[in-house]
Amino acid sequence: MARGASWGLGLALSLLTTSATTSADRLGVELAVDGGAGLDGNVCTAPSSETDLVRLGCGSEVLVDPYGLAAPSLGLAWRGLGLRYDGTLRLYAESGLSQVHVATLSLTHETRRLRLGVAFRGLGARFEAFPEERFIGGTAEAFAAVTRSGLELAARYRFGLRQFPEQGGASLEGDGPDVDQWLLGSLRMAGRSPVRLGLGGEARRRSASDPSLSAWRFAFLAWADARWGPVRASADLEVASRALDGGRHDLEVLWAAEIGWRLARGIAIVLRGTHDRVASSAPELSFVRPTAELLLRLETSLDVGREELPRYRPRPGDGGRWRFLVRAPGARTVSVVGSFNAWDASRGRLRRSAGGEWAGDVTVPAGRHRYLFLVDGAPARPPDAEAYSSDGFGGEDGVLHAP
Repeated sequence: MARGASWGLGLALSLLTTSATTSADRLGVELAVDGGAGLDGNVCTAPSSETDLVRLGCGSEVLVDPYGLAAPSLGLAWRGLGLRYDGTLRLYAESGLSQVHVATLSLTHETRRLRLGVAFRGLGARFEAFPEERFIGGTAEAFAAVTRSGLELAARYRFGLRQFPEQGGASLEGDGPDVDQWLLGSLRMAGRSPVRLGLGGEARRRSASDPSLSAWRFAFLAWADARWGPVRASADLEVASRALDGGRHDLEVLWAAEIGWRLARGIAIVLRGTHDRVASSAPELSFVRPTAELLLRLETSLDVGREELPRYRPRPGDGGRWRFLVRAPGARTVSVVGSFNAWDASRGRLRRSAGGEWAGDVTVPAGRHRYLFLVDGAPARPPDAEAYSSDGFGGEDGVLHAP
């Protein structure tokens, strides 16, 4: 493996269909198709975070390799359950690595404060120089995240297997697969704050078929993302130390940055970049690899089933709780009262949120209910109610049917 600099440039065009999550009973469908081309300045040092293919047996060469890219995905969401498929296919033109295919299938369940899920990831590669050889690998992952007081605490466990070819691959001497186990933890800011930060840590153990390549890896992770009007930016940092049983030590510093500019509704330009530096106690295995990618993104939405609920209509949550939202910018206190809480303002207090809106969760038993808002103690007609009923005093109460 050569010691030196590498670079990359990619251009991709994506068509993405996304779904909102405002209606509990509809099926959200998300479709994506990405197509692109790029240049990789040193395909032999492809980082594990991208393709998990390292040390491809390119000898002392530093290969500048053009490639084609296709990335389809499909996501479905219904009643807090999500099923998603993501695939990526890369075709390299010059190197012995002729194609890389990555596919991820994930199933999640999400509530207001809890997110659970499992994911399965498969990876395959074919080496043109050794057409009968294949690289295959896969991981299974379980994860859980809890959101409270504006913070998300998450934990992940992954188990992976990978098998290298005997020639042209990682030069592993054994015949069995490598076994990887990861344990990851993270703490992030949640919600819709314009700036969000996060920190995390990772411990990883690899048991390789070549015992000298078995290793422990520990990493520190940091994230940041921000939004300013039509612009969104994010940055990730990973600092990792790897100790191989054979005595070698590696220190890796990897950062990634992305900035996107929404040109119009459903149209955005995205610029991404990475910089990966590995310093190894075996100097010939040290390298630096920056990359860059430019994308044009087209987005639209697709809902299947019930129409999206109006913004201020009450929305069902978990455990019989319903979310109430109303706009009252100059108010000091706002409550929701109705037959579900005996018209008691103390049992339906709402909290001030952004843009002059007030929101809160209230328990609503099954059945038909009437309700209204109290804004500084004065009755206010609920906007966007599913129906209205006379209150007998010249006004109207909103009507809510809880299943």
